[in-house]
Amino acid sequence: MRRNWSSAAAVVLWMSVGSFASVVMPGIQTEQTKLRASDGAADDNFGTSVSVAGDTAVFGAEGDDDLGSFSGAAYVFVASGGAWTEQAKLLASDGAEFAYFGASVSVAGNTAVVGADGDDELGRFTGAAYVFVRSGDSWAEQDKLLASDGAEFDHFGESVSVDGDTVVVGVEQRDDLGISSGAAYVFVRSGEVWTEQAKLMPIEGEENDRFGRSVSIDGNTIVVGAEGDDDVADGSGAAYVFVRDGELWTEQAKLRASDGAATDSLGRSVSIDGDTVVIGARKDGFQVRPGAAYVFVRSGEAWTEQAKLLASDGADQDFFARSVALAGDTVVVGASGVDDLGNRSGAAYLFGRDGEVWTELAKLLASDGEEDDELGESVSVSGAAAFVGAPGFGRFIATRNRGAVYVFGVFLFADGFESGDTSGWMMMIAGI
Repeated sequence: MRRNWSSAAAVVLWMSVGSFASVVMPGIQTEQTKLRASDGAADDNFGTSVSVAGDTAVFGAEGDDDLGSFSGAAYVFVASGGAWTEQAKLLASDGAEFAYFGASVSVAGNTAVVGADGDDELGRFTGAAYVFVRSGDSWAEQDKLLASDGAEFDHFGESVSVDGDTVVVGVEQRDDLGISSGAAYVFVRSGEVWTEQAKLMPIEGEENDRFGRSVSIDGNTIVVGAEGDDDVADGSGAAYVFVRDGELWTEQAKLRASDGAATDSLGRSVSIDGDTVVIGARKDGFQVRPGAAYVFVRSGEAWTEQAKLLASDGADQDFFARSVALAGDTVVVGASGVDDLGNRSGAAYLFGRDGEVWTELAKLLASDGEEDDELGESVSVSGAAAFVGAPGFGRFIATRNRGAVYVFGVFLFADGFESGDTSGWMMMIAGI
């Protein structure tokens, strides 16, 4: 059901279960809680990647060195009674140094996928993705996914997305259609066995398109970012939509910004939910580069641009839309270059949709943010729980670059707020 935002839409920071501190108009918000790995260490970069679905969240820590320098790890957190606690630490069964396990993560239900784009089973930096499944409170590795035609320096697994029994893995440096033209691989599960179903490449693919830099799946639709595409201008970028009929995947649309320009890098990030897609363009122009996010919607088989999202206080080098996450009528956009609390301390922005109109509702900042935290390097949203990764957190203490993930819990109010009629509220509580 489409949420009906009032003109007086407000954000309430949820401070503890059953109580709230204050009601404020859209503006700066700080976190509900801050999550860190129980065994976090210097240069782990916990929060490099984040993914949340319901009461389960997975965070990548590609710098973890349990199995060798930068072998990587991923952590599972679960919500209970409004609190998030660490449930498991995931490691590759064959992990090795410089595998960068945790470079990307995605979770759906009891299945988690972790990308390790430095894995070298098929050659140097060919890459891999690992599937883990949960039974009760325990997680076990179910399979290791490899491209059937993997080659050196593909970096398979730099992006991953899972929905049900289907996984898509991005490989932006694949060179079938030219150097770094890119590709994406689709795997499906039958029972406990995963098989490669398709290899996706754009009809118009060319050298340096970097197709596969970002991927997102929802049901039988996949969106793939190609930030190097130059149809509009050099490096303007694009995203492609593929749909499945039976076991066959076909390209449905190529999405480009109506005002695309050189070096915009549209497709640096993508997220899909139903018939809506949000695509990040982390530069948005050659001279001044605050970044932007574009929303596209589908009617039948046709896609149209619905909105361009900009930060109300955007500035050069903010890298707004370096990461994006979409859930229903809510979008969270990461901006790791924001310098409110120090150079590249980072931020994220919350947007809500009323009908076809998108409005900025809040700017999310860490209460203890510092220089080079890079808050917003990764984002994910489920209900009203917005998770924002800060892999650089701790740069100025003994555990430098240990990393952290900040959870922002919000209420979003619908019509009736001004009159005090709480029966019209749309209340969404993080982790509840």
